[in-house]
Formats: sequence, C-alpha cells, structure tokens
Amino acid sequence: MPGEAMFIKTHLRSDYYHYLQAVEGRRILDEVDHLNLRNYTRGIAGEKVFYNLLMPCGGIKLWDLSIRTPALSQYDFLVIYGRTLFHFEIKNFSGHYRILNNQFVSEHDHVHHDVLSQLNRAHYHLQKILIKNGFDFKVVSKVVFINADFRLRGSIEQKDIIMRNGIKEISGYFDPEYVPDSTEKKLGERLLSIHQSKNIFERIYYYDFNRMAKGMRCPNCRKVGIKDQLKRKKLQCECGHLLDKAETLKKSIEEMMILKRAGVSSREVVEWTGLHERVVRRCLVEHFNADGQGKARTFTIRS
Repeated sequence: MPGEAMFIKTHLRSDYYHYLQAVEGRRILDEVDHLNLRNYTRGIAGEKVFYNLLMPCGGIKLWDLSIRTPALSQYDFLVIYGRTLFHFEIKNFSGHYRILNNQFVSEHDHVHHDVLSQLNRAHYHLQKILIKNGFDFKVVSKVVFINADFRLRGSIEQKDIIMRNGIKEISGYFDPEYVPDSTEKKLGERLLSIHQSKNIFERIYYYDFNRMAKGMRCPNCRKVGIKDQLKRKKLQCECGHLLDKAETLKKSIEEMMILKRAGVSSREVVEWTGLHERVVRRCLVEHFNADGQGKARTFTIRS
C-alpha cells in the first residue's frame, strides 16, 4: 500500500533499553532502571497502537525522531501531508485522572506536569527547524491519549488534545493514495538527516552476569525459564504460548551475549538454556562467529 511505503523511520530500541529488557526477570533492577524500563515499555506499547493506525495512511511518516534544538527534542510521530507537518505526542495513561491547575493528576496523586508544556515546547522547536531549513510549512501538534482505559475529569483546553474516541478520525484525514510532492520529500529527508540516534543522557549500569537467573525467555509473557518439555521442534511456555525451538534458542544466545558482553561457549549455552548439546552446537555454528578451537572455542554475534 502507498501508506506503508512512506514510513521513512520507525522506532529503534536504544542499547540502554535493549540491555534492561535482557536483564529483566533475571536480576532485580535498581530503582532508576526499573522506573525507566517501566515507563519505556508502557510508552512503546501505546506508540505501537498509533503506529498500526498510521500504517495505511498517506503522507511521509516518521516514528521516534530526536533533534538537537539545541536541547534534545524528541518527537513520537511526525506526518508530512498537504504542506503541513503534523506532530503527535502519544500518552499511554490509564485509569482515572483529574485536571488540577491545568495539570494531569492520577487517582494516586501522581502529577504529570509536563504534558502540555512538552507539546508546546516541541511545537515551537519544530517551527524553528522549518524556518531554519527554508520550509514554509504549517505545524500542527496534538497530544494523543491512546489508552482506552484513560478517563479524564475536569475541563481543559481541548484543541490540542485527542482522546481515544477521536483517534480513528486521524486515520481518516490522511488519504492512503496521497502522493507527496518533491518539497515534502525533501523535508522528510532533511528531518531524517538531523536525527540524533544516540542519547547522551542514557548510561548503562552493568549487572553481574554470574548472578543472573538462567533460562530461555518467553516473548509472550516475558517469563524466564522455559523448559523443553515437548522434546520436539516446539517449546511451550507455562502461559500456553508455543515457540519455535530453533528461533527461541538463537534469541536466547543473543540475549546471553548482551548480558555477558562477551562471547559464549557451547557449554555455557547448554547450562543457560537446558537444551541438548547437539541442538546448541548446531545453532551456534549456523548463526554465530566462532573463535578459537576445542573447549576454548567461543561464539559471538555475526556483524
């Protein structure tokens, strides 16, 4: 479809969150890492819903863009359509909220003081970016509350807010058959070229690999410790999810390498996964680089 071909950027998980997701369930994360991972996981879940909504839509689309303005400004979704740059900030709040002094306050009295100020700041910087790069485009910014379980009590200026019941109208606005003109394509290319892929504020605290819980992880429930009870080409998690054994093993080895930050031996993988040595060795030889000989041989991810 025309809309699918025009997502010129999608979300790419950073090394920091890649590592934290590998540690999750194997060690207790410290408070900062735990909070960051929880917020990231919740945020990405909401953004994936919006991504699927925009997938068939026309226009040039970017998911997860960071631009230095000179501070680092992060944009969840940008859509270039009809000589307008649309900016959507996604919030995956759930539960009951009330408005207090123009702030969003949860039922547990957590105050989200930056919802509208963050949107306004990002909107301002987008306008400056367009002017600086010579694009005479209108900018429209909206904050989207994506979660169907979000409830808001109280009055607030609604023109920049889209609630769940109004989300479907967004997809109806962007014609799937829309063909961007050359200037719109140039804007997309320019935004992509100034994207900052590294976040200098993300610092990884590495946990002790030898103290982590071993086992393969279920991608469905995220639990660690899948057992090879079927003894066939499939594995079954306690949640009932069926997994391809070869693919699960490959992902488990990759996660193990991320956690160890070094190559692994076949013996280590056998101990980590609980699978037969023959199965492990075949996977390592097929999918990973070998270094050394005999018992000293280790394997690393192929570049």
